[in-house]
Amino acid sequence: MLMTTRPSSASWARRARISAASSRNSRRSNVPLTCNYRSKRKIVDAANRLISADPKASGRKMRADRPDGVVELHSFSTTNEEAEAVAASIESALSRVKAHEIAVLVRSGYRADDVVAALSRRQLPISDWRGETYEVGDRRTLSVVLSVLKGRLNQRRAQRLCEFLEIELADDMAVHDFLTAQMEHPACAALLQLRERAFAGASASEVVARAKFVIECVDASRAIKIDPVIEAVQNFERHDPQFSVDDLLAEIALGSGGRAPTEGGGIKVASLHKTKGLQWPIVYLLGMEQGMLPDHRSIDEESLREERRTCFVGICRAEDELHLTFAQLSGTHRRTPSLFLQELDVL
Repeated sequence: MLMTTRPSSASWARRARISAASSRNSRRSNVPLTCNYRSKRKIVDAANRLISADPKASGRKMRADRPDGVVELHSFSTTNEEAEAVAASIESALSRVKAHEIAVLVRSGYRADDVVAALSRRQLPISDWRGETYEVGDRRTLSVVLSVLKGRLNQRRAQRLCEFLEIELADDMAVHDFLTAQMEHPACAALLQLRERAFAGASASEVVARAKFVIECVDASRAIKIDPVIEAVQNFERHDPQFSVDDLLAEIALGSGGRAPTEGGGIKVASLHKTKGLQWPIVYLLGMEQGMLPDHRSIDEESLREERRTCFVGICRAEDELHLTFAQLSGTHRRTPSLFLQELDVL
């Protein structure tokens, strides 16, 4: 026989009280708060001001878990003046943070060209993640040469190595056995020496220099393109004595694909679209100009909303310090301040 019980009046009363309390709370907090545990308060406040300027904004606001913070706007006459000032600021910041804790972010990759050049002149380590168009030297060829540091190559890597050496694809691509079987090829002998030195603990710069010699054995004109990479590796070693061959391989592998930046390495240079979900203690957001951010193609409200969200992403990449830059003259083009600067209340 099925037995049923009737809820007590006390039980019903308790449920009624809970329901009433929930109703009051929901009316009291129509605007939910999302806690940001990484960015400091001034950065979070700026991000909130920006997104609230969107007429279709949901009303949600972030709440900062960390106090204080820095949000500064730096105005310059030209992008060259901007580049020198940003590079000097970054060099000074390296006395209190590590290179990989600094990011230079842009809406469009080319906007960072002058800053990258200024950082290079100061021999500062750079991890440039803007994509293949902006890569230093012939990373693809270098990646092929350094693939011999693996024990065995997969089909794709084996094919690229054999194409580089201009020999037929072997059935077994256990690297040491393959190179030993091709000892009559001058590049293969050099590759074996590269492997031996790398496994013996050679520095990253020595390994890259030996890789250049390997490339010279095949095509001297291509080897010249490795010089900027050697210089870049030396900059890494100058600022990080622990920079290793493993770090070099990570830089080559990630940079060659234009993928999102990761921890480690040098000063990150990246487009905003590659940085969602990542954060750094110090961020320089370049190009806060009409036509740059927002992009000149943003001619309707919906595309402007998308640009505002992109700017919001850039702001939220900063944990402790956010430096916004505006240059009045970019090449021969005169610029006006981005409307987002007014929405951020920094202009």
